[in-house]
Amino acid sequence: MTDWIDVCEVEDIDCEDVMRFDAGGQTYAIYRATDGSFHATDGMCTHEGVHLSGGLVMDDIIECPKIQRAFQLSHRGCHPHPGLYQPALSCRSGQ
Repeated sequence: MTDWIDVCEVEDIDCEDVMRFDAGGQTYAIYRATDGSFHATDGMCTHEGVHLSGGLVMDDIIECPKIQRAFQLSHRGCHPHPGLYQPALSCRSGQ
């Protein structure tokens, strides 16, 4: 059985927006893509260690606020370098 943690209401995150969420000693970033889908990833940029919640969301890409490195949310990787892994979490909308 998976334990779910309620992070926010669907209306709390606009399309192409991101918010920070901390749980269990970890930092995450929660995103809403242009198509309305939600994504959750590790909250820190794998390159510079800054929080991705300060970044810019475009379609299904989050851009690091420090070095403008782009992470493609739907592929869990770094765009255009998919070999750099960005771990993802399960997300759900509604109850």
